[in-house]
Amino acid sequence: MEDVKKRNFEYYIWPWGLVAAIVLFVIVLIISVFSSTMNRNDLVTKHYYSQGLEYQVKKDMMERSQLPENTVTIKYSSRERKIDFIFPEGIDPAEVKGTIKFFRPSQARLDREFNIQLDPSGLQSISTTNLRKGYWRIQINWNTDSQDFYIEKTVIM
Repeated sequence: MEDVKKRNFEYYIWPWGLVAAIVLFVIVLIISVFSSTMNRNDLVTKHYYSQGLEYQVKKDMMERSQLPENTVTIKYSSRERKIDFIFPEGIDPAEVKGTIKFFRPSQARLDREFNIQLDPSGLQSISTTNLRKGYWRIQINWNTDSQDFYIEKTVIM
């Protein structure tokens, strides 16, 4: 008699395991759908297509910026909480016009943009105390002597 009860218990346990597996799968699916809809992804700009059409112009600007006489050096100091932008020596700092943009791919609302204002030695320092720690893409768009330049670097603060 005891052997029959044991066999019946084994016979009726597998449907409960199947139901538990299906319920667990549905719960994991609901959690993953919920978490993916709550995660914002700001990797694409609002002006995606116009920027795509201007890609060749930007590529030419990047190639000019990589020449040794046009290279901008970026130095991040975590101790002093600032970033130094050192422009090439052969240019007149008063002639340089442009912007430095701090782009945060994960959160567009944290993006910051600064006008280029060089001191006489060709240096600009920007404090990072108001910027959140994490991954930043720095985009420098500048011109001098009627030539446009573009540099993009990544910094992890």
